[in-house]
Formats: sequence, structure tokens, C-alpha cells
Amino acid sequence: MGRTDLGIIKIKKLDPHLATPTYATPESSGIDLSSRVEVEILPGKMVKVPLGVVIQPPAGHFTLLTIRSSLAAKGLMLANGVGIIDRDYSSTLSGQEDEICALLYNASQTTYRIERGSRICQAIILPTFRGNIVEVKEISSSPRGGFGSTGDH
Repeated sequence: MGRTDLGIIKIKKLDPHLATPTYATPESSGIDLSSRVEVEILPGKMVKVPLGVVIQPPAGHFTLLTIRSSLAAKGLMLANGVGIIDRDYSSTLSGQEDEICALLYNASQTTYRIERGSRICQAIILPTFRGNIVEVKEISSSPRGGFGSTGDH
């Protein structure tokens, strides 16, 4: 990949009837992704929702999948908080497309219905930092005090 590919995000739609993923406004950070299926999520349950796309960000980048804030306000969340989609999760080596899916959890007390084509997630393209991993016997100490301690100072 040359420098000319730096700003290109390749998106393959797996369903021609869904809207092409796009940024909602000129200042949006996330690309809106829509549900490929209609589904109901019962309270306290998880459902895997296919998003109908394969995304390949530029070299040196990955895709961060987040729930849309309007759904979070209704009690829906990604089951693992956020999704990290590596750049190489866009192949057909297994004979199948690597469709991006969202594992949604309903934390509310009511059943939530997602309509086909509803925008449910955002994909944010971020740079990847890959440092050299070095195993050590000790880590430098910090005056912080550990988990939850920064509010104590």
C-alpha cells in the first residue's frame, strides 16, 4: 500500500438493498452502519446482528465499532462494550465474507425491535500502534496507588 491509499476506506456491501455506509455529517467521526436483518432483543438477552458490510481501513489502521448513542439511551449496548475489527478481518480465506456483526445486549426491561436498515452502530477508523513487546521481571512503580485511586489525590 502506498501513501495514496492512506485516506481510502474500502467498504463492500453484502446487501445491495441497504444504504451505503456513510458519515452522517461533514464533522462526524463515525460511519453509520445498519442492520441487515429485522430482530427482537428480549430484556437481558444478546443477539448477533449482521451489518451487511466488510470494511478494510487503510494500512496501519483498524475499525472501532461502537453503539449509536440513541440506542444506548434506550438500554442497548454492544455486549463487549466496543468492537475492535482488525484490518485483516476483510478476507475470503475461509470461503465466506468477513461480514461485520454487532453482538447487542438489551440491558433494559423491555423488548427492543430493530428494523432492517436501521442505523445501529458506528465504525470509527483509528491508527494502530504496534510496539515491540518485551517481557520484563518488573515494571516501574507509579505514585498513583492502583485501580480506582486517581480520585483519591
